[in-house]
Amino acid sequence: EFKKMTGETPYQYVLKIKLNESLALLRDPKQKLVDIAFSLGFNDQSHFTNQFRKWKGVTPQAFRKSNILQ
Repeated sequence: EFKKMTGETPYQYVLKIKLNESLALLRDPKQKLVDIAFSLGFNDQSHFTNQFRKWKGVTPQAFRKSNILQ
């Protein structure tokens, strides 16, 4: 029913929310990637990094560097 109404699975919906939240957290260079991953509910930094790369096409670290320089 959820997928019929939203067009995505509950997992995809929650993942999208977590990844969107990560964008703001990555702007703070003091926060470690592992801490960001755990605060968003990922089991480990690797899972966070893999999902972020699938979503944005770059790693969280690369995203962070490109946005800090701007």
